[in-house]
Amino acid sequence: MITDKTMAVKILHESEPFGFDINILSDELKNDKVVMLAAIILHASFFQNASLALRDDKEFVLYLIRNFDSYYRDRFSEQLDKMELTKKEKESLKFTGCREQDEQFLCIIKFASERLQDDEDIVREAYNYDSSSLRYASDRLRNDKEFLLHLGKGGLPPLQYLGKSIREDTEFINTINDLGEENFIASIEKELDEYYEKHSKQGTN
Repeated sequence: MITDKTMAVKILHESEPFGFDINILSDELKNDKVVMLAAIILHASFFQNASLALRDDKEFVLYLIRNFDSYYRDRFSEQLDKMELTKKEKESLKFTGCREQDEQFLCIIKFASERLQDDEDIVREAYNYDSSSLRYASDRLRNDKEFLLHLGKGGLPPLQYLGKSIREDTEFINTINDLGEENFIASIEKELDEYYEKHSKQGTN
């Protein structure tokens, strides 16, 4: 059993994802943000072993969601650097890594507490990273029309992630999909306007 924080972080940093037994950490360390962050960087599925207090800590879970991409990318790059691979092999592994990254990210919302799975801020942040994370939101949110209308991305996620009442509401689904298309067109028009404005100014210099 490991009870020393410094030792735990060092071992986690030096370990391979599937070569570490999370159960050797003491309960106190599983409640430590620094130690569990190191474990989650190693593999996000270790979040399920964190204390309930951490899995129910809104600020900590928001931090994981917002910083997951950079932590995963850095860790994956370290692993690639240790391997003797050709450029083509590395590019192939990067594609595989992207898929694994999405799967690991889902562990954050999947293993968050039920209270946070029912928290609009948490679910919205996770959804904007990966829309399929909505599958782990509470039934209340997956059936909340007002919430779904303002998730932050155009259109609806796959129907299987929505609540039963929403899936059966054809009128609402048509409405939100139409809204999503309008938002998408508006965003493209804005990008084009900004692009042409920028380059027209450069042409006059």
